[in-house]
Amino acid sequence: LPFMSDLYDLAVCSNSLNDTSLELDGEFNERELAIREANRILKDGGYYILTLPRGVVSEEQGEKVQAGLQHLGFEIVPEFTGFAHSTDPETGFNVYVATARKVAEPSPDPLDKKYIELVIDDRTVGRKERKKAFPSQRKKGICTEFEFE
Repeated sequence: LPFMSDLYDLAVCSNSLNDTSLELDGEFNERELAIREANRILKDGGYYILTLPRGVVSEEQGEKVQAGLQHLGFEIVPEFTGFAHSTDPETGFNVYVATARKVAEPSPDPLDKKYIELVIDDRTVGRKERKKAFPSQRKKGICTEFEFE
């Protein structure tokens, strides 16, 4: 990213990490590089908020993502991490949220991709099943209130 290092208090990766690749780009894959960049631009103590559409990550994978974030220099904020949904049933907002605080530089070792694999990475899932698994987030209204499950 064309941003200076250690400059920001907040970095948000909203519903897009699942669009990055697990193919290696040099030493790291694209998905890991995105998280490393968030760490690079954050000040110590800065927050990283990662959201993924529900269905892209399972509960077990969410726990692995959290372990991966720790490997990459973050501390999970448990009260703001997990599956969240809108309290207004009209909006249909339903996502996985990982909130983490930068506490260190990332490990220089590449992250095992099992820590950032998502449901969508299972190439055995057909297009029809994938469409059902990942409902559209484009619903009526604007989500102004949500709660964690």
